Amino acid sequence: KQGFQYAKNSRARYRIEGQPNVPALKQAMLVYEHRQTNPQMKLWEIGNEMPGVIRSQKLKSSDDQYIKEQKKKVLAATVSRYLRRAQESIERVGQGLSP
Repeated sequence: KQGFQYAKNSRARYRIEGQPNVPALKQAMLVYEHRQTNPQMKLWEIGNEMPGVIRSQKLKSSDDQYIKEQKKKVLAATVSRYLRRAQESIERVGQGLSP
């Protein structure tokens, strides 16, 4: 429903503060799980492989070297942010706090 805040009416054991961004939480957990199964991969490689992580920054064979380096930096920063958010959420839930 438009304008309805589900988090305020939740009776869940671990309530979320504010309105959760469910797609962002889901993407963060997918990136976190991918990193756990492939710890040897570089962050930009994970971002280039995962669907839903900044499609405009995916590496193309037609990109020159400078463009590729810039895209790698953006992908690595984005994946790092997703990993940090997922780890913080996991730690907070482990402590009994909201993610």
